[in-house]
Amino acid sequence: MASSPSASPSSRRNKKSPLSKTCAALSLSALVAVLAFAGSSAATSSERSHHHHAAGAEHAVRSGALPMDGALKRALAPGQFASSGFDFVNDKVRGVNLGNWLVLEPWMMDTNTSTVLNAMAKGAPSSNAIVDEWTMGSYIDKEWMANFFTQHFDTWINETDFEQIAAAGLNHVRIPIGHWAFEDCIEQGAPYQALNRFDKLKEGVLLAKKHGIKVWIDLHGTPGSQNGYPGSGHAAPAQWPNTPENYALTQKAFNYLAQEFTKPEYSGTVTAIQPVNEPIGAQQRSVQQLLNQYYPWSWDALAYPNGTDQPASTVMLTTHDAWQGLAYWEKFYNQTQAQRVIMDCHPYFVYSDQEKSSKDTFRLNEVCQYGANINRSMNFYPTVAGEWTIGAPQGDNIPSLRDLPVTDAVTFKSGSPFTAKYMQFLAVNFRAQQQIFEAGSGWLFWNWKHLAYADQSYQTGMKYGWLPSNAQELEQQPFGSLCSGTKFVTSSAFIAGTGSSGSGGTGTGAAGSNFLSAKLPAIAAVVSGSAVAVALSSVLL
Repeated sequence: MASSPSASPSSRRNKKSPLSKTCAALSLSALVAVLAFAGSSAATSSERSHHHHAAGAEHAVRSGALPMDGALKRALAPGQFASSGFDFVNDKVRGVNLGNWLVLEPWMMDTNTSTVLNAMAKGAPSSNAIVDEWTMGSYIDKEWMANFFTQHFDTWINETDFEQIAAAGLNHVRIPIGHWAFEDCIEQGAPYQALNRFDKLKEGVLLAKKHGIKVWIDLHGTPGSQNGYPGSGHAAPAQWPNTPENYALTQKAFNYLAQEFTKPEYSGTVTAIQPVNEPIGAQQRSVQQLLNQYYPWSWDALAYPNGTDQPASTVMLTTHDAWQGLAYWEKFYNQTQAQRVIMDCHPYFVYSDQEKSSKDTFRLNEVCQYGANINRSMNFYPTVAGEWTIGAPQGDNIPSLRDLPVTDAVTFKSGSPFTAKYMQFLAVNFRAQQQIFEAGSGWLFWNWKHLAYADQSYQTGMKYGWLPSNAQELEQQPFGSLCSGTKFVTSSAFIAGTGSSGSGGTGTGAAGSNFLSAKLPAIAAVVSGSAVAVALSSVLL
């Protein structure tokens, strides 16, 4: 099977790029050492399945899990899941992430803002040192930074965004928040500022409620960092499992979220809370060992935030697959626990060395292959793609990679930063992934807005026509069924058309640039085309 999604939003995963996330603070020699170790055991897919048979049995024992018949679980679960305010078994999550709002990720900002942030840095090791909130706090005046943060919280997402999200026919938002939103959860010596983030989160949830949108809250960063990605707050080696303090502060932060958002005023709006985003359990054994404790603990904390003598909450627990692959978790939770769990995966089909130079149909075949993972996981848990994107690694810069047949099934608007052929790929890629994710419990696109890479912005995609702009369009499948089993197929919608569905742009500039190399140019240049690059894509995502 071809290598599967590398994972991290565009990855994020800088966000989104797992590349940028984990590598930014590592010396090249340290990075190569990590990759040499991890590469020896990494799976070819970002939905990693390596060693899951042996390790899975161990986890089942640790969590008290019992073998569970998928059909039995399906028969029991619908009422329980529906009590959260959304029926994750029978309905489909269609939503967006509100990334770069309460957790800033500079790689998602416009060039001018990034330039200003770096210009404000004092004593930084390089001219582009501002990559996360840790470096902001370390090198920029705290008062200046506090003013910047509070203005950003008010403007990046506001009520207009919730109005537009509802009008787009979307039913969910996923809101990332860091542990440092709580002053007493900041680890000793960390340069974070809590400010009014938690108040803004509560305000956002109530705005979502006002506009009929469900909310999935995501603890995006933990003390010490669970993954070393910029979005965790600190782009450096993951040290989350290294101290008891880190774990205790994580529990404290999660308790704050659980106790607040299980209150009656949020009932039916907050449907799920995620105890940690993208922990690198597959790449770092100590992270997985901590997850073996933390996931069951967080299940209890969310089910009974006010003690076991009180009725259980109706909010679901969201479990990210820790890059282990969905099958790894099938028996992690026992039958009772599983009826309160949503499984979260973040398939990004863009980061391996092979994918960087692959044609569009290759990438779409990867999408179709991934559908089998979703289908199997649905026998155990409602499964949602909590982050994903549709851009190509090289953006719109290499016309020879556009190998889809021409279709006029979708019309694009003029003025786009992309060519018509690239917009067609974006439109087809969205529909293919929508189809496989909705064979499961749905999806949350990364991201609602993105100022650096237009092909990662749902807002921009609606504006120019490569993404649906309302509920009716979300129900339509203009290209027909795009997956036959595990293979990508084209239907009669793909014709020898004129290719005149909007002229698009030149594909130049930030919107059409290679977001992989743009995030970590130095490392990308060193590892490009090498075995290390292959390890990087499969280990860090």
